Amino acid sequence: MAPFSRKPQTWLSLAVIVSLTLSACGGGGSGTSTTTTTPGTDLSAAAAVTGAPASSATTTPSTTTTPSSTTPSTTTPTGTTAAPAATAETITVTPTNNGTGITTTPALTKVGGVAVQKLEDLPEGIANSDWMKKTTGRLPLRVVLGNGTYYLTSPWTWTPSQSGRADSPVTIEAQTPGGVVISGAKDVTVTKAVHAGAAKVVTDLSTSGLSNFEQLWVNGGRAVRARAPNLGSFYYVKKAVTTWAGSATYGADPVSQQVFGADPASLAYLNGLTSAQKAAAVLVVAHSWTTSHHRVQESNGANEVRVSPPAKWPFLYTKFGFAQRYFIENVPSALDAASEWYLDPASLKLSYLPTDAQKLNDLVFSAPRVNQLLQLQGKVSSGQWVEYVNFKGLKFRYAHSPLPAAGFSDSQAAVTVEAAIQMDGVRNASVSDCEVSRVGGYGMWLRTNVRNVAITGCEIFDTGAGGIKVGLGIQPVDTNATGYNTVSNNRIHATGFQFPSGVGVWVGQSGNNTIADNLIGDTTYSAISVGWTWGYGASPAQNNVIARNFLYNLVQGSLSDAGAIYTLGVSPGTEIKGNVIKNVHGFTAYGAGAWGLYNDEGSSNIVMDSNIVVGTDNGGYLMHYGLANTVSNNILAQGDHAEVQVSKTEASKQVTFDHNYIVPTVASFISYGSAPFPITSFSGNVVASQYVPTITSPAECGAGCAVSGAHVLVPGALLDVPVLNNGSSPVALPNTVASSWSTKPLTSYESPSKWWGTSASNVPSRNFDFDATTADFGSTPAGMRVIPTAHPELISVIRNSSNEKCLGFQDSASMTNPWEPYSFVETNFDAGLTTVSFTLKADASTEFIHEWRNYKGAPYKTGPRLVLSASRGVLVANQRVANLPVGQWVTVTVTSRQGANQTWGLQIKYADNSVVTVNNNAPYTADWASTMAVLFISNATTASTPCLGKISITNQ
Repeated sequence: MAPFSRKPQTWLSLAVIVSLTLSACGGGGSGTSTTTTTPGTDLSAAAAVTGAPASSATTTPSTTTTPSSTTPSTTTPTGTTAAPAATAETITVTPTNNGTGITTTPALTKVGGVAVQKLEDLPEGIANSDWMKKTTGRLPLRVVLGNGTYYLTSPWTWTPSQSGRADSPVTIEAQTPGGVVISGAKDVTVTKAVHAGAAKVVTDLSTSGLSNFEQLWVNGGRAVRARAPNLGSFYYVKKAVTTWAGSATYGADPVSQQVFGADPASLAYLNGLTSAQKAAAVLVVAHSWTTSHHRVQESNGANEVRVSPPAKWPFLYTKFGFAQRYFIENVPSALDAASEWYLDPASLKLSYLPTDAQKLNDLVFSAPRVNQLLQLQGKVSSGQWVEYVNFKGLKFRYAHSPLPAAGFSDSQAAVTVEAAIQMDGVRNASVSDCEVSRVGGYGMWLRTNVRNVAITGCEIFDTGAGGIKVGLGIQPVDTNATGYNTVSNNRIHATGFQFPSGVGVWVGQSGNNTIADNLIGDTTYSAISVGWTWGYGASPAQNNVIARNFLYNLVQGSLSDAGAIYTLGVSPGTEIKGNVIKNVHGFTAYGAGAWGLYNDEGSSNIVMDSNIVVGTDNGGYLMHYGLANTVSNNILAQGDHAEVQVSKTEASKQVTFDHNYIVPTVASFISYGSAPFPITSFSGNVVASQYVPTITSPAECGAGCAVSGAHVLVPGALLDVPVLNNGSSPVALPNTVASSWSTKPLTSYESPSKWWGTSASNVPSRNFDFDATTADFGSTPAGMRVIPTAHPELISVIRNSSNEKCLGFQDSASMTNPWEPYSFVETNFDAGLTTVSFTLKADASTEFIHEWRNYKGAPYKTGPRLVLSASRGVLVANQRVANLPVGQWVTVTVTSRQGANQTWGLQIKYADNSVVTVNNNAPYTADWASTMAVLFISNATTASTPCLGKISITNQ
């Protein structure tokens, strides 16, 4: 059944819908209407309660006003004036004592008669109120918070005893939308007169009531915990380590996940620390798609450092590359840049380096002291829910996300990191027109047993992790499991400051949710992630609707292997429709890049229709592997590589690819990763002819594609929907597409890309050295990447027929492409003299290619290139220049300066010490000027195992 056609649950009466429409949280029309959406409008509260997702079209802005306690007078049939008819009871709340206390009208008391004195007491006061004690004739309740800031010292917690009913929901709202701030911070002010513009401001917090905290905001802006190197720079893991003295005492995890070769400059920051300071120091490592936060245990004289907890993957993991970044955080000697802070764990003295602008003003330090700002906690085991409770127009700010004492190693998506607003055991509730900002973890989490909840019209920004999570990573079978929720018309941006793998909206093993009409951008990882089951196992993540979201400026060089919309597992009924995706760029020097629509392991039975994807690292659509997916009516444009990619072949049909529009920047606009070609069907697709004048390969759509010179993409402003013109007419897609957001204001905030973003071109150059005689059998050199990535064993240390250890390239006729397997080392040489030397032993079938490449721009450029063929000898520019004996070691040395118009030299040294030298060779591509990567390619079409003994890559 199509998700949009699901019916409301029949047990809900019309009275439920009417009562919620009249509640102060009001909204648009009923959940079954078919109307039109504009950004920023609320969905109907009734739609959230019935469990029906938003319709396939969306709702117009609501004209329902906030109900007052009375309605206008009316005239009775006898001509007399009737008394106003009450529609809600009202409780007003006023902040006192600078926001640390409250008064209520009428006065509320807790159980035992004690007056409600602070915001944390308010739920108990409502539970004990006369309104709650009514069993009949009870009206909806409005709780109006007077404008101001309310400071929490513990989470604001609501339980089943404070719930509303279907006929009388509770709505907690701001007196003026946006006029109320719920703060979890302790604010400490240092006046300009006190700090006098000093370069370093030191404040004693030992009597402030604060304990150690790990996030800090100054004058509302996120401050940087003292780190080395400073923002915008990183250290790089120098080498992988597999042995460590006494390593058997460190648990079952491999040494390679606990120890790595460090930059000596980074270890200097750990010298001279007290035991308390060392215990508080953090070493943060970026892996491909996540980060790990470690405590430093020890280092040795070889600049190797052991950390805890173990990372989820080996450091300098072969599959990811060599450019693994890390930094040291929270050590006093790293306090050296404006906006950095350090809190001494023993004395609680806070040191801060103000910016030049801050030196001219008072400094307000906001240190969070609660982990959750709002908790809704039902009693799931007894079937008692928090329900019919709505929050409207409130701002939630400043929540803490402390790092565990043992550190934190995340597997993906910061999936276990908690949120500032957290729900368990909740039904028929909503949070609307809110703000969640300045928090250490996620913004919101609809965690366990949360159903029929709507999050609408909120702005979530400046989060340590992502925006909103729905469900769990592992969901046991449960008829009350999280599902049937709506996340719509929200603005989620500037996410991932502390845990960059956090996702804009993450949906785990949860079904029947609607994620629609949101603006998500300026992230450090994926915008939307759905499903949490790897492979083809049963998954409850079904019938989810991801529709009309506008997703922009994603990943931003922070992490790798990301998708604007990322899916996992078998997901029947899931639809991804009408989304607009602009600018998805990962950190391409360590990992797999970034795509627009990404079907990862086992993604199946998913419909992707009428989406627009413009400007990605790797392409508009990737299927790792999966079955029975439909990709139709999409616009895939201006990716740096092939717009359509399928990594792995399955036995049944994987993708139906119909009536899509492809605007490529490279001639090979479809790419397959394994043989035989994946089972796909193509029909009615149009390929713009910028790079593809004709379709010649059956693998590239064949008769299912037509080339057109009339199709031209017009990207528009950043938050405008791109338009594909066919001649002078725009192409119309069959499903409603996300609206432009250019006129919808966002709160201005510093981008998290300043914390994490790095271009591959900024990675320092790197020499490389390998000797097979000292390597472990079955290993691949650290820092060397192998294609196909799923089979690193194809290039690994073996014994050849002469019983010699060597790096064997195990080629065969079954490889997808003749140029597989191949390996490359990312070097990033932009200047200087480069020398590459390697020893090779060829067999009778060897066809081996050595190349230097620059991937900047499309198509890529190649400098030195030579072919080593057992049958044809050594070839440069297709000319034989030397012999290649079979079964003998030869040493190949290639030298060239980086830069335009440089020639290169070749030397072949044989076992008898004779030498052939060939100089003044032209680069393979005339305008080649630098070397991002050095490649070693086995290009045989039959079984062949050429072997490399030693490899040396240097740049001076």
